[in-house]
Amino acid sequence: MAKNPFNNRKLKYGALSTALTIAFVAVILIVNIICTTLTTNYSIKLDISGDEIYKLDTQTLQVIDKTEKDVSFTVYATEADFTAQFTEILRRVVNQSSHFSLEFIDPDQNPTFASSFGSQYDIAEGALIMQCGGKIRVVGLNEMYSYDQESGAITYLLEERIAVSLMGFIEDREEVIYFVTGHGESTDQTFRNMFANNGYTVKDIQLYSGMSFDDNATLMVIVSPTKDYSVAEVSAIDAFLANDYEYGRHLMFFSGSSAVAMPNLENMLYEWGIEFNQDMVVESDTTRYIGLPTIFQPDVAQNDLTQSLSESTVPTILAAARSMTARFESNGNLTVMPVLLTRESSYAKSTAESSNISTYNKEDGDVAGPLSVALLSQNLKVYNNQNVYSHIFAVGSADMLMSDYMAYADNGDFLMRVYDMMMQRESDTVLSAIKYTASQAMVLTEAQTTMINIIVMGVIPGIVLLIGVIVFIRRRYL
Repeated sequence: MAKNPFNNRKLKYGALSTALTIAFVAVILIVNIICTTLTTNYSIKLDISGDEIYKLDTQTLQVIDKTEKDVSFTVYATEADFTAQFTEILRRVVNQSSHFSLEFIDPDQNPTFASSFGSQYDIAEGALIMQCGGKIRVVGLNEMYSYDQESGAITYLLEERIAVSLMGFIEDREEVIYFVTGHGESTDQTFRNMFANNGYTVKDIQLYSGMSFDDNATLMVIVSPTKDYSVAEVSAIDAFLANDYEYGRHLMFFSGSSAVAMPNLENMLYEWGIEFNQDMVVESDTTRYIGLPTIFQPDVAQNDLTQSLSESTVPTILAAARSMTARFESNGNLTVMPVLLTRESSYAKSTAESSNISTYNKEDGDVAGPLSVALLSQNLKVYNNQNVYSHIFAVGSADMLMSDYMAYADNGDFLMRVYDMMMQRESDTVLSAIKYTASQAMVLTEAQTTMINIIVMGVIPGIVLLIGVIVFIRRRYL
């Protein structure tokens, strides 16, 4: 009787080895598929970055929990071309809520996508567009981070930008922001777009006597005019701020060291206790200026008016600034306080017609710091048994609104916090969501290093050894 080939010892041994090999490979493939699905679709990953730049902040998670409306996140770039770190942060945010969706748009395949939102939105390649109903918030690629060339430090701002945008979606904002035109005012769109992107209605306006204003108008912005306003136009500003004596309206005015004399407008500011000096501010401390001594970091003043104005660890940057003088601290219902101050290491050089600035070094006649470079004048009225206010916030640097300073410094968020302060409400800025890393290299903590060593040198070899022992025992008794 012929032997049954299936009882052959070698055949059984070979079949078992093959089966074990196939099973092991299958397990590895299944584990890989599961891990890939979890990391891609649910961002279930270990954050081993030294500064936990991918870990969502508690405040961010609270804002997400409050968001009960559908929000679409659209990146104007392919996923392959978009920065991997930003993709990871986005996926972690989106996966926190069933109301969120994420899509990548290829600019080459959809060249008209950016223009479809209208000219009021500056959408360049790499931008993030967030939509909630009819509200739109655009975060440019250069707004997602800042980089210090000297230290190599990278500041990740994307999570904070998203949290602020979601707060804007949660709140139904009907406020109208006026930007005054007709006097050669600056046309830089960055500050204007910041209001639009946060859900406010932004309108251009030309002033005239007896004009009426939108009932929802709360803020008027004047940026570096090149010619004076007429008496009638100044009266229109006064009427806006008075708001039929109900107050609750505010003015932001930005000037600079090269500003021309404007007697009518300056006289109105003078009555509010604000006086601009004919000078240019210079900072001598190399740790306080960037590139040039005229591009510097001021401090937020500490006083009764600014106590709700939290200071960010990302600096506010001023450039080509002139100093200012508060004519009084209190005068009737008016209170004037500094908002931004330079340090003692600064000084002001005269820009009067007879002056000739030939050096940044301190000279005789230069006014020593600290100097006021931003003032807030508050007008108080008791209306219906409540305190109501109108404010003028005046800054000696119109250049602080330039796109580079708005994107890479704290300028944009600082000005939004000032606006919230004037509106007597808490700021939407979620500062703790900003992440910092000292360099681009990955730095592992001692605990993370120990964990990796255990996995690589213990767990994986142990699994392989266990499989080897099982195979050996099975072979031994075949």
